[in-house]
Amino acid sequence: MCDLPEIPIVDEIIDIIEDIFDPIIDIIEDIIGWLIPIPEIPDFDIPDIDVQNRGILINKVSSGAMLPIVYGMRRVGGTICFLETSTNNEYLFMVLALGEGEFNACKKLFIEDEQVTDLNTSDSSGATSPTTIANNTLYYGKFADTTNEDGSTTNSSHLLVEFLAGADNQSANQVVTSSNGYDRSTWVSSTHRLFGVSYLALRFKYNASVYSSLPRITALCQGRKITTYDSNSNATANQYSSNPAFCLLDYLTNTRFGKGININNIDIPSFYTASLIPNTNVTPTGSNVTNPIDGSSGTQINLMDMCIVLDATNKVLDNIRQLLFVMRGMLSFSAGKYNLVIETTGSSVLSISESDIIGGLGIRSENKTNKYNRVIIDFADIDKNFQTNTAQFPPIDDSGLTSADRHATMKSSDGGELLEGRFSTTGITSIYQAQEHAEVILRRSRNALQVSLKVSGEGMNLVVGDIIALTHATPGFSNKLFRVSNVTLNKDHTVNLNLQEHQDNFYTFATQSAVPTISDTVLPNPLTVSAPASVTLTDDLIAYNDGTVLTRLNIVVGASTDKFVTQYQVEVKKAGETNFKILAVGSQLTYQMLNVIDNNLYTVRVKALNTLGVSSTYTQATRTIVGATESPEDVTDFSCEVIGNNQIRLTWTAVTDLDISFYSIRYQPVTSGALWSNSTNLIDVPRKNGTSTVVSLMDNVTYMIKAVDKLGNESINELSVVNTISNKQIFNATSLNETSSFSLGSFDSATLTTDSDDVTIIKLDTKTLFEDTIGNFDTPSGFFELGGTDNTSNPNNFNSNIASSGFYNFFNTFDMGFVGDINFTIKITMNSDNNYDQFDDSPFETFEAHPSPFDGSDGSSCKVIVQVATSTDNNTFSNFHNCTASTYNGRYFKFRIKLQSLDNQTTPQVNAISISADLDQRTVFDDDVASGTSAKVITFPKPFFASPSLNVIGQNMVSGDYYTVTSKTKNGFTINFYNSSNANVNRTFDYQAVGYGVKTA
Repeated sequence: MCDLPEIPIVDEIIDIIEDIFDPIIDIIEDIIGWLIPIPEIPDFDIPDIDVQNRGILINKVSSGAMLPIVYGMRRVGGTICFLETSTNNEYLFMVLALGEGEFNACKKLFIEDEQVTDLNTSDSSGATSPTTIANNTLYYGKFADTTNEDGSTTNSSHLLVEFLAGADNQSANQVVTSSNGYDRSTWVSSTHRLFGVSYLALRFKYNASVYSSLPRITALCQGRKITTYDSNSNATANQYSSNPAFCLLDYLTNTRFGKGININNIDIPSFYTASLIPNTNVTPTGSNVTNPIDGSSGTQINLMDMCIVLDATNKVLDNIRQLLFVMRGMLSFSAGKYNLVIETTGSSVLSISESDIIGGLGIRSENKTNKYNRVIIDFADIDKNFQTNTAQFPPIDDSGLTSADRHATMKSSDGGELLEGRFSTTGITSIYQAQEHAEVILRRSRNALQVSLKVSGEGMNLVVGDIIALTHATPGFSNKLFRVSNVTLNKDHTVNLNLQEHQDNFYTFATQSAVPTISDTVLPNPLTVSAPASVTLTDDLIAYNDGTVLTRLNIVVGASTDKFVTQYQVEVKKAGETNFKILAVGSQLTYQMLNVIDNNLYTVRVKALNTLGVSSTYTQATRTIVGATESPEDVTDFSCEVIGNNQIRLTWTAVTDLDISFYSIRYQPVTSGALWSNSTNLIDVPRKNGTSTVVSLMDNVTYMIKAVDKLGNESINELSVVNTISNKQIFNATSLNETSSFSLGSFDSATLTTDSDDVTIIKLDTKTLFEDTIGNFDTPSGFFELGGTDNTSNPNNFNSNIASSGFYNFFNTFDMGFVGDINFTIKITMNSDNNYDQFDDSPFETFEAHPSPFDGSDGSSCKVIVQVATSTDNNTFSNFHNCTASTYNGRYFKFRIKLQSLDNQTTPQVNAISISADLDQRTVFDDDVASGTSAKVITFPKPFFASPSLNVIGQNMVSGDYYTVTSKTKNGFTINFYNSSNANVNRTFDYQAVGYGVKTA
């Protein structure tokens, strides 16, 4: 956490400079760079990188230690903030804080450096290691035999663990509870929820053969979820990302542990542009390497990843420098915003020739202090359990490099002197990324020509990080590229530039040598090949950028135990086909088959092949593809939060289905017994818009939500939340119950009728009327009001005769009596009806076999949309538009409802409509008003709806003074101050008027 004031971080650099010099120029750009030295008072006893990396993995004991900040994937030890045994010492309970939340995931758990692989969500042995330790889920592990009193043994778990990601509203852990053997009062689950802290809650069962001492715990975690931005500066919150640009942005803006900079002071486009560079895919060796993002294996990784553990006790500036080093970043403060540039290839944005230069040209070449012929970087290596490793350029074996890039060549050109630069970082965990970093530093140091010059005002268009082309005859520059490292504005409107030599080949990622591995000396029989251990089949959906969704068959091969096996041959056959087809031959254990067909049976068989080409027997599995035919998952974590006076935020957790089109949110004005089929549509939230929406506040209603996929399939069960809270500070100006006026309104493709309970309803009309059907009166079959449900009497619409849309225009019009801002709360009671889907026509043989609802009424197949038109004179009205906002301006308001059927079979049935017009509470105030020596007339900036309440406070009154308030109206008031002799006196006063409504005309 950090309490630094809200000032540019780089000010402390500039302050040092200003203490020494009294410059005649204005600094228009400040910068922190990844290799730019910053003058500061040195700290002593700073641990070296190896100590830091080992410190990250140890278990500290403290209840008040600062939490580390984890970005990307790291293995961390954490801080033991709670440690206690049960009263009989059977159990040891531990709470291990991992870092500032919210973490994305806990991937692996280690006890004494040994991964716990037998975790199970039930207390039974035989489980395999989960790929992710799920949030808020109890896991049992460390299964071992326990000796019973009768001498027999029982295999039981000796570990209970739960991972909590660290959300700001996370629930209490389920481990340190009485139901799991905790019988003391120190830890109170309902109170000790550790909001914002990612932690592990653990229970160890005493067994000397399992635990010989206090267990040392480490966890492989994917760190903080952060906010990312797209090319349009649209934010996506709660994303796991190791992109260095967005990790830096999170640290700069975080108010809890970072700098706390307002997002409005950040140049988001520059951070987005910078974020594209680290995401560049590179192929380090051509063979599989470890991906630092998630530990997976593949041939490609990102150019850069931020996998760092920041010490919250460090200076903010020091942590920012660590973050910038990982990405080769330059953070500048220009025009009131922080800008980020990542050094990479680029082209000139401005050409400068001798005619553009004012005065001389300052040139400084490289110096031995910052010039290297070998660069070494110490880092935490993911392939060595995040222990310290070193990467260097040129590598020890540099025979594969060109002669000019070899260490001996460069050392010879440097007069035989070893110029070695050693750097350290805790933010790089891939040896290939570290080697590339070392190469950039070395190449940059050997071509580090610096130029200073003065140009005319066109130089003001340059920003730090820009590349310019310089032409000057004296040094022989011809469009030589330089990067701008500093821009200063002189009082005569000329610009001083500091430039650093730039060459694109500094940043070209070259293929590296694979890290050598020690060969296994166990040699199995090459003529006998063990079959793959297993074949596991699953299917899921994948989405492409253009919105296309395909069904994918995932094939996971259990590795053969044979040491000579180098490849697996995967063969697939669909039901009905005669022969298997070879899908792939490869060394990996995961394969995919795209565009498989839903509801079809596929058989997959796999054999292993060794280096001699000898194959094993097949291991086989079958699967019937589910794909897009499956209903979406039920939405979870649906909740509501009242915000402000008249809005409510609805939030939920996104379902994992890839083919989700939108989330359908509906409401019913009841607090119990709500049904989806009787609800009114409120809003459809597209999947890409996230997991929350803000709508107008309605109290005493039930909100419901379902996920709907692109095929129209919806979640089987709706999730509902009831809101009985109203924060509205309003004045109810008038209300309207349109229900009693249904018969007086007008209809278009809609009709007024009664339902089976004789309740008056508005519903959609049919496209083909009964009297327009073909044949005699008794020819059409089915419901009379459906206009014929056979293809003889109604050939065009026999199974879809409900109109697509229709309107009911309200009979009543609102007249507020003034032009102003009005809040409308609209409640509709309705249900849906589908007479095409009748229980008697069901294909199911028994009553119990028929899924509910028995008579159709699918609420998602129809909608009711309220539309409004506004006017100030009751003559000219605006066009009708969907009533999506809660506040409108005008005096006269007309309403209508639009009824829609999405399948031409289901119609909404509206039986009640009510509208209330409300005015928001409003406060007008002023301070230190001088009354003068006569009546002081105060006029409100905009009139209230009615005369407000008024509070006046005199500030410099003396004994005997008093005041009177007269003529208080909705427009203002008059005040007089008197002394003890009843004479007008000049006094200062404050006033506050609280009322309702804003009259705007």
